[in-house]
Amino acid sequence: MNMLVSSAALTVGVSAVGAEAKTSANSRDAALFDLVRQWRKNASEFDAAMDEQFDAEERTAWPDVPEALFERADDRVLNLRPVPHFSGRGWYFPSAHLLKPDAAEPMWFWTFGDDGRWLPQQSRARARAEEIIKAAERHEQATRAAERASGLVEAKIRTKPLSAKNRELRQLVINSSASTLEGLLAKASVAAWCFDSLEEIETCVKEELEAQGPTGDVIAVSLLLDLARMAAAGGTGAVTAAAAMGAAPALRGDVKPSAPVAPDPVFAAITRHKAAWQAWTAAEGDGGELSQADDAAAGAAHKEEQKALNALLRLPPTTIEGMRAAIKYTAAVCKRGDVPEYLATFTSTLLESPVLKV
Repeated sequence: MNMLVSSAALTVGVSAVGAEAKTSANSRDAALFDLVRQWRKNASEFDAAMDEQFDAEERTAWPDVPEALFERADDRVLNLRPVPHFSGRGWYFPSAHLLKPDAAEPMWFWTFGDDGRWLPQQSRARARAEEIIKAAERHEQATRAAERASGLVEAKIRTKPLSAKNRELRQLVINSSASTLEGLLAKASVAAWCFDSLEEIETCVKEELEAQGPTGDVIAVSLLLDLARMAAAGGTGAVTAAAAMGAAPALRGDVKPSAPVAPDPVFAAITRHKAAWQAWTAAEGDGGELSQADDAAAGAAHKEEQKALNALLRLPPTTIEGMRAAIKYTAAVCKRGDVPEYLATFTSTLLESPVLKV
């Protein structure tokens, strides 16, 4: 999640927002929407700069690596582990600075035997280190020349301040509390931009769920996925894509569904997990020692409970009521399960949002 990617790849309602859109002056999240608009402008510029940087990298005629930088059979005398190269061989370019005599912690062959009576392996180590250092300097100069010729250096210079500004704006968005559902969706659009696509968020939830189980971190990402899907859908009968990005936020009562809304499937998922939870706790009994058969039955019931919970976490609510019910039920699960206290507090706090009151 640390690499920023093109926001063009993520359709979280961005295309639905015109440049002339204005935020409602009386919105409780007016300040947040203003931040999101600033971030969106910066993200667009940053994406364009990154595209230029990627193009420059493709144009760059990277120099061949000097053979002296690759590991040799007798290099063990250096006592320095090589770094894996994409060719499959080990090389010393990333760590060549550690071999220099003026390094913060000089290698043994520079500090031992200053009286001139060098050991044979010390002499070989010094000669090999000097060979690597010179080859690394030549390769560094050739690489920088290739980057200047392709325009990569200039592209990196343009990208760096935009990246720093984007981080600054995202930090401000994080520190700004949302008091409306539209505000929550606006924050979700900023968070989702850090992924390549909605599909990547889905994959993240699936993989982490399989690796960790229903932990607090997985539930938190699942909430992000729900909000991102709602924004990308362009409206669920409650909000619009434009509102998701802070453009003329609509109140719940302002948007009327044009057709009957199907029952939110999240309610059935909650019911299934509740039944599975009750069956598991009943199989566990009062905490006393279980027979082999009862223990096996309790284990099977626990697997069914986990299966039902995993299905619930992967199912995005389709209505405001479903969203509230899912958060409320998840908060209850957090309080009785092995999850971080901060997540239980967060889910309880979400329920206090006035837009989720029913």
